[in-house]
Amino acid sequence: MIYDKEADKNFDKWISLNRNFFTPEILESIKKNSDLFHLSSGAYPEINKEVTPSMRSLMYRQYPTLKTEIRPLIMKFIDSILNVTGTVIFLMKMYSLVYRHKSGANVRDFYPNLDKWAEFYCNPPKPSTVNENDPPSHWQLSDTEWKTTAKTENARLSGFFQREQNRKSDFINLLQQIYSLHYPELLNLSSDESVIFTAAMNHEYDFFKSHCEYIEEFIKSGFPEEYIDLPDKDYLEQKHAG
Repeated sequence: MIYDKEADKNFDKWISLNRNFFTPEILESIKKNSDLFHLSSGAYPEINKEVTPSMRSLMYRQYPTLKTEIRPLIMKFIDSILNVTGTVIFLMKMYSLVYRHKSGANVRDFYPNLDKWAEFYCNPPKPSTVNENDPPSHWQLSDTEWKTTAKTENARLSGFFQREQNRKSDFINLLQQIYSLHYPELLNLSSDESVIFTAAMNHEYDFFKSHCEYIEEFIKSGFPEEYIDLPDKDYLEQKHAG
């Protein structure tokens, strides 16, 4: 990693001040992993300070139902989503990526699905459509009626697709902006490493989206707050019973 001279000076000062508290072996280990020390004392606090409140604002904008909640168990669940999204686990993934970049490692040795990820995550997605010239066999519609129905359905699918893509872009752009600012080493990645970065961003969004949709559905279903701790099987039974 690249650090300014002031950071290196502060690190050396910290080592000097703490010589009496650690064995020589531990101090030597800390010196060898000074980049991790700098990450935990520099980039991590800044990233953590920005990510969670920014993600909360994004969450409430994309899922306004969540903003109306005041029940303690539901609010705790919402906080648990925000405490995980884009924070320490994701940062360690990024650290691993930068570490391998610095060491000159071939990331293909660690990510056997890299080409599949490149194809899936790095190509522009397309909305689902129905064929205006091929009505389903079970639909008893004339060709003209089907074309009209298909156009309406394709407009609906396109609108849904665009909304979902806008949500994903807002999430990824926000997270990328924060990490690029406080962890600029991520701007130096190779093309293969950038695929991993993109995949990790998408995985983070999938976690955020699925949990927000879960709690949104929970709230709209009117379940009592204690249901939030039910195992999945019991929750589904309550959902279907309703």
